[in-house]
Amino acid sequence: RFGQEALYGYAMLAAEYLVERHGLSAAIGYFESFGASDDRLAPLVDLLVDLRDRARADRDWRRADWIRDALVDAGIEVRDDADATTWVDGRMPR
Repeated sequence: RFGQEALYGYAMLAAEYLVERHGLSAAIGYFESFGASDDRLAPLVDLLVDLRDRARADRDWRRADWIRDALVDAGIEVRDDADATTWVDGRMPR
């Protein structure tokens, strides 16, 4: 079994690979090309937001900013407040 630290590490590596290799926008476009709904993309964005929160808690500002910038570049608006981080899919018409 993997410990939480190992899972965090593997998740971060996967996220970095996905964004650096293809860009988050390209990854989202890839999923959408197969008809994936926004409901199916939400877990990917949730994972990235959770990883960003973890990086912020660890004071790893470079990594936290990198994740935020990747989300913003993909059209995802990240909102930080005192209690939580939320996100809004800015790609969808309001």
